[in-house]
Amino acid sequence: MINALQSIINMIGLESGNLAGANVNGFKKKTGSIGTNGDGPNSIGNDFYSRTEFKQGQTIGTSGKTDMAIQGEGFFVLFDETSPSSFDPNSQIFQLNQDKRFDANITSGSFTVNGFNVNVNANTDSFNDVLNRIGTATGGQVTAAYDVAQNAVVLTNNTGVPGNTITFGASPTSNFLDVTKLDESVTQNGAADKNFLVSNNPVGVPGNYRQLYYTRKGSFNFDADGFLVNEKGLYVASIDPSTGKLAKTDKKTFDGRGSSADDIHFTPEGVLFNDSQLGAQGKQLALANFPYKDGLIGAPQGGDIFIGSASAGNAIFSAPGKNGMGTLKDQSLEASTASTTDALVNLGLMQKFFPATVNAMKVSLSIQDDLNNQIK
Repeated sequence: MINALQSIINMIGLESGNLAGANVNGFKKKTGSIGTNGDGPNSIGNDFYSRTEFKQGQTIGTSGKTDMAIQGEGFFVLFDETSPSSFDPNSQIFQLNQDKRFDANITSGSFTVNGFNVNVNANTDSFNDVLNRIGTATGGQVTAAYDVAQNAVVLTNNTGVPGNTITFGASPTSNFLDVTKLDESVTQNGAADKNFLVSNNPVGVPGNYRQLYYTRKGSFNFDADGFLVNEKGLYVASIDPSTGKLAKTDKKTFDGRGSSADDIHFTPEGVLFNDSQLGAQGKQLALANFPYKDGLIGAPQGGDIFIGSASAGNAIFSAPGKNGMGTLKDQSLEASTASTTDALVNLGLMQKFFPATVNAMKVSLSIQDDLNNQIK
């Protein structure tokens, strides 16, 4: 019964969020349901499920040249320039390379730890996959883990034999040990004779890292520095069609002409044209999509902004109108998919369910007390 009450509270919170987001452009409605996880009375309403509906909202016309609505699939790509000192070790190695969190691309091949061979597939392995493989290859004699606080890899010799070291082979075919700063590290004495070895420098190189965000809300403007940003000050990404790299969006043309005072417009393909520079072409906006949108996570910046996750799959970046991405409609915004009326109706139902569930719980507890008294 307690869990049922919590599920109702979760539903109230979800619908309150829908109510708050009903008038927020680009907001995506969330739906919830309450289920059971067993046959007993105490299992009723224990499970709460929620999901975000990513269907396209109605297009609303505006007068802003930098207001844009996506017609079809995809999300605008936003980023800030925070520089975290560590990374997610469950991310695939090739993703970490693309984010430049390593100072070099990790290559496929192998290396040896205490004479045991460890394989690396840079196309499919996550960082943790390789670390776990060290323990498997050595039969647990040496285990490896990523320490977030130190931003370092720690290898531990678990044999318990005093003086036992951790050594690497002389001719690795993968550069994994070099990139993770392990090959020049020295074994140190640990507790219970578990000697260990730590990366001699931080593993992650955060200088070029950008946290990416995704939104359907195309309410943009150019900031004081001349870059296209959203209402939270996050940069709106452009994409280089030849390299796929993301960059800030400004008003400059390809030959460097232009200033922040120029007039511009965007085409349905997201290409900026500088009208003050005789209509010369500039940047092209980026869009992203995911194999499983349900896996996207709401970002702290608001209900119209999302971040990726392992459940969503790898982000696919492209230009509008390509690779299944939608096109853009300028001087337009996408309306919220949440409805004020629906949210109020659902909140009204939850307000009725809550006291009914409380009363049912009181009855259940009273019956339980009576039975306990009879047993005594």
